[in-house]
Parts: sequence; structure tokens; C-alpha cells
Amino acid sequence: AGRAERVAFLCAAAGVWMNLSCSGAAAAVVRRRCPVATRVCSVLSLAAGRVGVASDAYCATQALGASVVCRCGYGNASAAGLVENGALSLAVTTRYVATGNDFGGAVAISAASLSDNLAQGSSAVFAAFGGLWALGLLAIAAHALAARQAPAAAAAAKKR
Repeated sequence: AGRAERVAFLCAAAGVWMNLSCSGAAAAVVRRRCPVATRVCSVLSLAAGRVGVASDAYCATQALGASVVCRCGYGNASAAGLVENGALSLAVTTRYVATGNDFGGAVAISAASLSDNLAQGSSAVFAAFGGLWALGLLAIAAHALAARQAPAAAAAAKKR
């Protein structure tokens, strides 16, 4: 088994705290990189006085140093459902993305981390389900045998 641990660390460039929690159920090595802030051109929805992002796919974002250029409506992009009161509301939003191939974090679990308790618990579950299957098959067989013998018993009762 592993070691239960909770670690919090600051990603200074992104300005966010990362919290890692390990239950200790298995021995593992966890590697996590800080996310990177990226700018995205977003179409906003201002309906009913609530501001929210309606689409990030309508515009392409082009970063030019400290500036951002939003190129909207090119290619197969459709503004259907995005135009409100004849206008399209745009904003540059910040989104945090994983770096490299670190999507969701990387976890390496040791093959030796399976404890005897886990193996015993698994075998107990398999034995219980196997026993239930066996009981079910016995009940079906008993029912089929009883159904076969019922006509013979009825014929014998008529002869008397």
C-alpha cells in the first residue's frame, strides 16, 4: 500500500494553487505540471442580464506579443445562435491549459502495490458471485425437473 498525503503548491506563473490528494490505497508516483494561462477569443452571451461564454469556436485567436487579434467568422464557422440584438459580443478570456502531454496529470502505479488485502477482497467478491450463479443454476435445474415430473404424476393420479 501507499502513503496517504495531501500537497498544495503554488503555480506562480498561472497564479493558481494546485491541490494533490493521494488516498494511500496504492503505491504511486504522481507528477503534475502547472497549467499555463492562454488567451482565447470568446463570443459572449448577454441574455437576461447574465454574462457567459457562448462559444470559443467561432473565433480564431492570434497572439501578437501583448496584443490579441480575434479573427471571427472564417471557414465553416456559423454565427447561428450567437448573434443577440443584431450584434456579436466578443471578449478575450483567459483559460488555463495543461502543458505538454500532461492532460489530467500522470500517475505511475507500481506493480508491487497490490496488497494481499486487495487480492483477498477481490477473491471474496468473485466467490460470492460464483456462489450466487451456482444457486441460480441449481434453482433452474430443480424447476425444470419439477416441470418434467408434473405431467407424469398427473397421469399416475388419473389411473387410480
